[in-house]
Amino acid sequence: MRFSVRVAAWSLWYGLTQLVLLCLAAVAAVAAGGLAVVLLASLAARIALPLADRDLDARFDDADSQLVTFEDQVSSTSFNSTAERLVTTAAEAGVQLAPSNALDRPQPTPQARDVFAAVADELLGICRLEPAAWDPASFPHYQVWRRHNKSRIVEAIDTLLGEDPPQWDNDPARDREGPSTDLAGQLWWQRVLVAEAAISAAEGDVQAAAQSIEASWRLNRALLSGPQLTARQTAIAVLELQMAALRRYRLPAGEWPDRLVALDPCRDALASYAYDVRQSRRPIETEFDRRHPVLGPIAQPFVRLSMVHHHRAALAAISGLEGSTFATFDPDRFAAQIIESVPRWNTLARSTLPTSWDWWCRSVHATLAAELTAHVLAVRALDRSEALADLGNQDTPRASRIDGLAWRCEVDGRGVSIALDPNVFPPDSGFPLRETVEFEPRPRRPG
Repeated sequence: MRFSVRVAAWSLWYGLTQLVLLCLAAVAAVAAGGLAVVLLASLAARIALPLADRDLDARFDDADSQLVTFEDQVSSTSFNSTAERLVTTAAEAGVQLAPSNALDRPQPTPQARDVFAAVADELLGICRLEPAAWDPASFPHYQVWRRHNKSRIVEAIDTLLGEDPPQWDNDPARDREGPSTDLAGQLWWQRVLVAEAAISAAEGDVQAAAQSIEASWRLNRALLSGPQLTARQTAIAVLELQMAALRRYRLPAGEWPDRLVALDPCRDALASYAYDVRQSRRPIETEFDRRHPVLGPIAQPFVRLSMVHHHRAALAAISGLEGSTFATFDPDRFAAQIIESVPRWNTLARSTLPTSWDWWCRSVHATLAAELTAHVLAVRALDRSEALADLGNQDTPRASRIDGLAWRCEVDGRGVSIALDPNVFPPDSGFPLRETVEFEPRPRRPG
C-alpha cells in the first residue's frame, strides 16, 4: 500500500474516532443537563406540591360541605348471618351473590348456573309485564325453574323479612369498588324477587307480592346506602324495578310514602362522584411506585401535579352536573367539555377523567320515578270525590326536585293521569314516566 493511501486511511479513521467521541461527549452533556433539569424540576414540583395539595383539599372540603359525605356517615360492615343464608340460597338456585374470588363461600354449580342462564330472557320479560297480561304458557322455562326453586325463593323472602338486613364486607375508607358481593348476581336475584311479585299480583295474591317487593327493598338497602359508585349504580337499577312494581301491581302503600320522600338519588349520585374522585387520590403514588420502582422517586411529584388537574376538572364536573338542565343534558358533550378543560400536555389527567356521565341521567330518572310513584300512591289513597276535590285544579303543576320540571295531574271520570309538564316533555317525546290511576268502580246500590 502506498504511503499516501495509508495516510488517507489513518486520517479517515482518526476523524471518525474524534467524531464519535465528540458525539458521545455531546450526548453525555445533554444527558447530564437533562438529568439536572429533571432533578431541579422534581425539586420544584415537590416544593409546589404542598400548595397544590392545600388548594385541592380546600376544593374537596367545599364539595363535601355541599354534598352528603358518605365516608363520614357510613361505617365499615362485616358479612353477617343473613347475607350468609342468602348467598347459600341463591347459589343453590344458580345465582351468584358471593364474589367469584371468595372460594370459601358458596358458589353456584356450573349446572345450576347454566339452567338459570337459560331462563334469564323470560325472567326479564316477566319483570316488564302488566298483571293482566300474565300468561304462564308464555314463560314455560321460567315456570319450570320457579317450581323447582320455589322453596328457595320463599326462604330468601322469609330471611329478608324476618332477620336483620344483610351486610357485606365493606370498608368505605379502603374499598373503592364497593361491598364484597357480586353486583351482577345482586341484580339478577332482585329480578327474581320482582318477578315473584309480578306473578303473585297476577294470581291475585297482593299480600305475597307486597312481601316480595319489601324483601327486595331490604336486600337493596346495603347497596343503596353505601358510597361506592358502581354499587350505587346497581342499587339505582333495582330501585327503578321496585318503583315500577309499586305502580304496576297496585300494592299496599305501607312504609313506601316515607321512603320515597327520603330518597334523593341525584344528591346521592353527586356524593358518590365526589367520593370516587377523592378515593382516586390515594392509590396514585403507590401504584406509580409499584410499576416504576426506579423512576418513582423522581417522577412521582410530576404524576401528583398532573392529577391535580384531573381532580379539579372532576370536581368542576360534579358542580356542573348539579346545575345542569336534564331536558337538554348531553352526556357525551359534557364529557368532552370536561376533558377540554384540562391542558393538552397533561395526557395523564385527560386519559383518566371519566368519559361516561350517563349515570347522572339514570339518577335523575330514578328521582322522577320515585316522585311519580309517590304521586300514584297518594292518588290511590283518595276516593273519587276526594281526588276530584284535591286535583280538580289542573292548572297548578306539582313541583319536582329536578329544576325546571313539574308534574301535572289531569282528572276525568275514569281516573287521574299523572305526567311531567308537557311544556318540557311533550306527549310525543317518548319519555316513559307517566301513569294513569283508575278510580275503583263504585259499588252498586241495592235495588
